Amino acid sequence: MTLRTKTLLIIGLTMLALIALLQAASAYFLLNDYASLETQSMRQDVDRARNALTANLEALDTSTRDYAFWDVIYDYAQSHDPTFPAENLDDAALESLGVNLTIITDEQGTILFSRTRAMDQQPPPELVQLLAINSPLNRTKDSTGLIGILASSRGPLLLAAEPLLPNTRSGTPRGTLIMARFLDDTWIMQIEKMTRLQIDLIALDSPDRPADLRAVESLLLEQTMPVRAINNDQIGGYTLIKDVNGKPSLVLRVTANRTIYLQGQRSVRSQALVLLASGLALVILTLMLLERLVLARLGRLGAVVEQVRSSNDLGLRVPIEGRDELARLGGEVNSMLAALDHGRHELEAARDEAQQANQAKSTFLSNMSHELRTPLNAIIGYSEMLREDAEADGNSNSASDLTKIHTAGQHLLGLINDILDLSKIEAGKLELLPESINLSAFIAEIAELTEPLVEKNKNQLEVELPEQPGTIWIDPTRLRQILLNLLSNAAKFTEHGTITLRVSRPAEQVVFEVRDTGIGMTPEQQARLFQPFVQADASTSRKYGGTGLGLAITRRLAQMMGGDITLASAIESGSSFSVVLPAGYTPIPTPGITQPAIAPPHSREVPLVLVIDDDAAVREYVERALKNDGVQVVLAAGGAEGLRMARELRPDVITLDVMMPEFDGWAVLTALKDDIALRAIPVVMLTMVDQQSTGYALGAAAYLNKPIEREQLLDALRRLSHVRQQRHILLIEDDPTTRQMMRRLLEKEGWAVREAENGRIGLQQVNASKPALILLDLMMPEVDGFTFAAELRRNPEWRDIPVIVVTAKDLTPEDRIRLNGYVERSIQKGLYRREDLLAEVRALVRVRS
Repeated sequence: MTLRTKTLLIIGLTMLALIALLQAASAYFLLNDYASLETQSMRQDVDRARNALTANLEALDTSTRDYAFWDVIYDYAQSHDPTFPAENLDDAALESLGVNLTIITDEQGTILFSRTRAMDQQPPPELVQLLAINSPLNRTKDSTGLIGILASSRGPLLLAAEPLLPNTRSGTPRGTLIMARFLDDTWIMQIEKMTRLQIDLIALDSPDRPADLRAVESLLLEQTMPVRAINNDQIGGYTLIKDVNGKPSLVLRVTANRTIYLQGQRSVRSQALVLLASGLALVILTLMLLERLVLARLGRLGAVVEQVRSSNDLGLRVPIEGRDELARLGGEVNSMLAALDHGRHELEAARDEAQQANQAKSTFLSNMSHELRTPLNAIIGYSEMLREDAEADGNSNSASDLTKIHTAGQHLLGLINDILDLSKIEAGKLELLPESINLSAFIAEIAELTEPLVEKNKNQLEVELPEQPGTIWIDPTRLRQILLNLLSNAAKFTEHGTITLRVSRPAEQVVFEVRDTGIGMTPEQQARLFQPFVQADASTSRKYGGTGLGLAITRRLAQMMGGDITLASAIESGSSFSVVLPAGYTPIPTPGITQPAIAPPHSREVPLVLVIDDDAAVREYVERALKNDGVQVVLAAGGAEGLRMARELRPDVITLDVMMPEFDGWAVLTALKDDIALRAIPVVMLTMVDQQSTGYALGAAAYLNKPIEREQLLDALRRLSHVRQQRHILLIEDDPTTRQMMRRLLEKEGWAVREAENGRIGLQQVNASKPALILLDLMMPEVDGFTFAAELRRNPEWRDIPVIVVTAKDLTPEDRIRLNGYVERSIQKGLYRREDLLAEVRALVRVRS
């Protein structure tokens, strides 16, 4: 969302909220005023209607009084003359007065005369009942008149009662004259016409009374004239009318259109439109001002910043306009850009220094590896040979001391390797070489290696595996390092207990759990356990030894392989380490490649060649070329599949493509030569570019790391069976102690050894007499091992000399590419003839046979 859009939304919503607030407030107060005015007007109307009703009562009372003080009627009350009514009470005259009912009673309330017009000639029963119970209508006692309303079944009735007196209006009343008027629709219409109001008289106890009247019944007892809206268009005003007994009897309702309130609503709506129009105009004006004074300038500032980001040109500057906060912001941005430009130059310089420092660190690690491992090579080698001599002479004391020296040397070597491993991990230079491993066989190997450590403290090792543990795609060397470290720690911190190695496979993971019943750890000790050079506490270090690197490296390795390690422990209750790793995948044969049935290596009549190449056309060409020459061929479409087939089939020769996805030829080659069962198989590299210098840089037959293990060296020599016939070895090593130690070792095995202290002298020795085998150190003065190997392979007469690299250098991936020690030959793709390929394969097959 752009700044303009946000500003529009903020201002629009703000103005809308203000307008809504103003409208709500004004509508509340304005409509309340109109409602009050409407209520006041309605109460005036109710008052007018009530006055009109009162005026009718007063007019009826006047007429009644005129007749009551007539001597003729006064005498009639005494004489009871039956002819009197017909002669003196003219119906037309009474009707002109609006009288519907006339009753004359004597002093005891007995009705002497009763006449009702248009009402079945009978008075309402409610009136008769009222006369029968000595009601207030009998005015002979107090000699005063009475007017009021009576609710009857025939409708409301206005009545007036006056005592019968002579014209002098003095004396004793002889009876009562009651004159009444029914408030029928005609009279109601007359009152409505006179007052211009809509009037209803409703009995309070009528079952048919309207809903609005029911709603105000309680208010009628509290208020004189309650007002209530009947619906959106009408409003009603109400007043309570008492009957002649003084009891609430009738409700006078006046209804009217809500003209006043509707006018108020129209005013409110008009006001809302005015406010909305004003607000919209204000928003537009505000946005125009903001666009001119703020947004456009911010846009230009943002454009400069975006241009700096896209072009990485820190020399750009924001144009400064005015002297306000935005101008100061632009100035600060310019200052920041200038500082960044200056800082970039400093960072570039610092980066160059860091790169140089990193290179120096790598060089230091490589040199330290060489400088430390070279003397260790002598210590371990001599101690082992002297121990064998002492044991042969029966000198057990010396043999014991030499064993301690040998053990200490091995311990120091482990410490050096741990430090170098941690440094390579932190520098991101530790490579992983994953492959598919069988968990059953792998765990059996781990248990066998760990058994002596477990038995040292009288412990028992238990292994728990699922019924079908399957395989895992992982670097076996690093996984072995993790498990051996955890198991050795468990064995070290447990005595007379049980150590359990448990493997489980939840979902797409593999969990390796190492539990012990040892000393356990406190939460404080657990918190710092995986830090480099840190142990549980000082007392643990003094009692059990160790550098504190093992667990740090273990966790880093687990994380590098996509997993992690967790710990659960309690003091005196043992510890449990769980390594959770992804299961990866098991390579499967590529669809479309049909493999022939392969005989085991010992029963083959023709050589077997494994072709590893991701290009189907190349695989087909090589297969046809070799089959025509009587060679059995199997195909693999990738590095992972090729490794699996090499382990299963043990071919006589492998042709290997360098450029392959996921698992390239160099990684496959390294994995092949790291496997004891496969490292002797000759490999022909097929490259897309001219890498003869890489292939011939070092056609090594083996590759050993210092300090050299005696059995490892002898195993490498034994594999070169054709070399053992000549028994002539050239040893090129700059360290005299190491040369002497290795010479003694080799001569003890029956080899003839010549020495050279650097590559230059080594080349002279080769020129003087071609050796059957060369043992080559890499880090030497004058001419190092890299240069010696390159010179050796340039001479066609020397290319077939097997080379075993013996070095203390910690090799980088670049070194391994330069020193492709396991490559027997290198052929460039697209430039070799069929005869060249066949010649290389025949030569390697002859060597292995």
